[in-house]
Amino acid sequence: MSMSWPNKRPVLHSGQGSVLQVSINMLKARLFASVFTFAVLIGPVFGAVGKRTFRHPFRGGPVQHSGGGSGGGDIDWLAVSEVLAVVLAVVLAVGFGYWLLVRFIEKSGERSYERWKARVRRAAAPYTAAIERNPQDIAAYAGRARVYAENFHYDFAIKDYDKIIELDPRNADAYLHRGKVRRASNRFAGVGNDEFAIPDFTRAIDLNPKHLGAYVSRARAYIRSYKGSVAITDYTKVIELNPNDAEAYAVRGMLRHRELYDAERWRRSTAPDIDQSEKLVIADYAKAIELNPTLWAVDFNRGALHHSRGRYLLAIADYTKAIKLLPFLDRMKHEIRQARAKARKHNELQQYPLDPYWAYPELFGVLVGLEK
Repeated sequence: MSMSWPNKRPVLHSGQGSVLQVSINMLKARLFASVFTFAVLIGPVFGAVGKRTFRHPFRGGPVQHSGGGSGGGDIDWLAVSEVLAVVLAVVLAVGFGYWLLVRFIEKSGERSYERWKARVRRAAAPYTAAIERNPQDIAAYAGRARVYAENFHYDFAIKDYDKIIELDPRNADAYLHRGKVRRASNRFAGVGNDEFAIPDFTRAIDLNPKHLGAYVSRARAYIRSYKGSVAITDYTKVIELNPNDAEAYAVRGMLRHRELYDAERWRRSTAPDIDQSEKLVIADYAKAIELNPTLWAVDFNRGALHHSRGRYLLAIADYTKAIKLLPFLDRMKHEIRQARAKARKHNELQQYPLDPYWAYPELFGVLVGLEK
């Protein structure tokens, strides 16, 4: 069972067009902008050249004539035509050069796409041959779907996972991977919300209530869909299935920290509720650090919580450890140093708790693994 390839370029998402086409459209737009900018910038130069050749008719004065004629305010039309001819020639030359560049890039893109298509076909060929021998071979469909997904051809991958589900409706892994491919497809097309992938993850959990990967994937999808409170439930299940998962403790603590931040800032909870929530946050952070002492984001967030509670020595200790664990991200090191400096100056403490991740998306992205 073979799949038909598109004639030219892969479509990433409905209405989005191909990467190559988008790049060419952007280049054409830049071409127009460049020619216009060139004309604007070069205009005064040729104006100055023309001004040295002839004088404005209403200002009078001697004119350098290339031929006969007389009069103090006459225009030397031959000189004007020479200047205009030079301007036109330069503009046309620049435009033609850009057109050649666009054509070269387009042809290069076409050749690159053909090479990429051939490479994917070679990688998928063993699985395609196995499917042709046995159209019921689920493993072959899964292998080919993985090849397509790794090479960014998500439509073909989804079709193969659809076929697996058709052959085996209770295959939890097929639902899980189809959800991941759908998520990757829409992220690649610029759609930031993962809510559309949640039904596949949920179906995988229904078929296998102990499927750790499905819980993690659904929790991340809930987070990207701004449903952090629901994600806490899934991470609690992940911890139940794998008590040594440091990332699960870290992210659950961060989500609880966010809820605590909202509750305090918007006065949504009473003091006993806030105290209990704080204990849960500290417990999750402590467990995450115990399981993985290199999670610098957890140290930073715990320091932020101590900072907001006036526990300055504890905050400084956590900030300092975060800086030591973070040798590669200078901007975050600078922000952490600033937070540590504020902790040292009691009178500069903010009147509301520091936001655990909303103001620091890099921290959240590293922990949750949004780039995976």
